[in-house]
Amino acid sequence: MSNIKRPCSDCDNCEPCDLLERCIKHDPTPPAFDNYTRLNMPNGTHIEQCPVCAAGPEVWQYIPKEGENAQKVVMCSTGEDIGPHDALADGGCPMYMPPNSFYRPTIREAVKHWNEYAQALCALRRKNAQEPAR
Repeated sequence: MSNIKRPCSDCDNCEPCDLLERCIKHDPTPPAFDNYTRLNMPNGTHIEQCPVCAAGPEVWQYIPKEGENAQKVVMCSTGEDIGPHDALADGGCPMYMPPNSFYRPTIREAVKHWNEYAQALCALRRKNAQEPAR
């Protein structure tokens, strides 16, 4: 792509156009599709704390592509950097973006999976804490 600015065919605008060479005045960038939407916690729902960092969990809806079925997922709320990190992994708690197995069709199923995983991981940590270091 050349660095030469081209005028818009609808006006004399020679302001920088975006990478797709659209005139910013006449062909604005279309709105982005947001794949993730935070949901309210259903009343009476118990969700275990994050089994990694003990932060509060959040329920999210994920839609892979516009028009596809929505999935629900419980995620840790700690997205801020924790110590040294790999820029490709966001640097937050590993459960901030949990593995694909945590994505379920309903909130109930997503919460159940999260709670079972959190309880199993916490039980493993307690067991391992009782054993001497190797």
